[in-house]
Amino acid sequence: LSTNYAARASLERIPSQNGNDRRLTLDVIDEMTRSRLFSVAVNFADPETVTSMKQEISDRQHELNLLRIRSRQGLYTAAIFLSIAFIMALSLLVTSYIARKKYEQELIEINNEIQKRQELVDNGHFVAALELADRFLLYFPHDVEIKAFKERLLDYTNDDPKKAQIAYVEYMKVQERLSKPAQGVFLSEPEKQQITNLLPYHPKLAETYPKLISYEKEERMKIEFTEKLEKVKELLDSGSITEADIVLRELETRYPETPESQSFRQEINHQLEKSDDEMEQIYKIIEIEDAATIRNMLKVLINRHGDLLQGKVLLKALEEATLKNGFMLISRENEHQIRVHTKTSLILGREEEGVNIDIPYNDRHISRPHLRIKIEKDKVKVDDLQSSGGSYINGERFDTKVLREKDLLTLAKVVDIDFRIVRSKECIAGLVINLPGTSHVLMIDSLSFGIKDGKVLAGDTRLIRRKNAFFIKIENDIHVISPGQEIVINEHRFQVKTLG
Repeated sequence: LSTNYAARASLERIPSQNGNDRRLTLDVIDEMTRSRLFSVAVNFADPETVTSMKQEISDRQHELNLLRIRSRQGLYTAAIFLSIAFIMALSLLVTSYIARKKYEQELIEINNEIQKRQELVDNGHFVAALELADRFLLYFPHDVEIKAFKERLLDYTNDDPKKAQIAYVEYMKVQERLSKPAQGVFLSEPEKQQITNLLPYHPKLAETYPKLISYEKEERMKIEFTEKLEKVKELLDSGSITEADIVLRELETRYPETPESQSFRQEINHQLEKSDDEMEQIYKIIEIEDAATIRNMLKVLINRHGDLLQGKVLLKALEEATLKNGFMLISRENEHQIRVHTKTSLILGREEEGVNIDIPYNDRHISRPHLRIKIEKDKVKVDDLQSSGGSYINGERFDTKVLREKDLLTLAKVVDIDFRIVRSKECIAGLVINLPGTSHVLMIDSLSFGIKDGKVLAGDTRLIRRKNAFFIKIENDIHVISPGQEIVINEHRFQVKTLG
């Protein structure tokens, strides 16, 4: 049997979601019966569609890749932010934890430290103690005990802990000085002033400082006492007995009746009494011994007692002979003068330039010179100097004659001479001539006189001459006569001047 088959193919577009939008159908048809024996259909994708799909897939893949990249970036960013947030949260937690622990530790520390507040005060750390109290009150502002402590601290330091701290240092120094004193080391005036300014800021300093001052005062007194005694010893060894006596008297005024000073007092009193006895002996023999003997006795005395003022003055008067030409006693009351001459004769006459006249008279009848009056051994001799008016004794003119007491001596029959011969134990001691306002005295060794109504008369005041040195004995006291000195005789005050 022959069979005829025919095949018929058809291509159509079909809707598809997977990309196969084409269908190829192959029908096998029996030619004889015209019936379809079977059919084969194949779906496939159109090349254009495939290309389009590939492009679409590529685009979508690109978008997906971008989306993935963005997703990753977002995740990374979110992760970073989350990490940061976590870290920050963790940091906050840690910080909060640390802060809390620190706070708790500070509470523990401040509670421990506040227990040392009195120790700080006792050691003078007032600023630290006040700062500690302030810190404690920041944590425990209502703590009554620490508030009271702070008030007591401010009161104790006079509201200035810083100065109080300086005052504490000075207090410790004062304590050190008192406990371990250094001999001869004392506070200076600036140090005293500084401590005085700090006294209000530390009660213990205010209490202790006066003790140091008292101690230093005692030490100074001890040192002064020792130094003064050493000086007294040095003065005694050098023969300065009078100065030693003065220093010891000052010492005895401040430190009476100490065994050391009493020992020196006995020695000085002995030396002074010995000097007084020797000076008294010298004064006694002034009227009878010569100047050389007196001078030698004074030198021996001064060699032992080097600063004996009256002995030195007396020796100086004997050695220097400052009154070699004599001296004047000028009255403070009426300018009356007593002229004491060292020479043995005087010239009387009318005063004129170029003529040496000792006793001048302002009268034209008197010659220049007119008369010389002289002490020779145990007599007073007068010589007329070829005067024109002549010289007269008891009315009788003479050229040379011995003058006796109660004689009337007259110059040119117009001027009577008021004279007085002074005797001592039947010997002639001197001669006094009284003029209005002036008295002239010639003397050998010594004479006694008094003053009354402006005239030199007999009296108890004794004038002593040793070489060119003069002494005056008033009552029982003998004084060296020196220029500038003031002397009281019979209640009359006189000043001494040299006689030119």
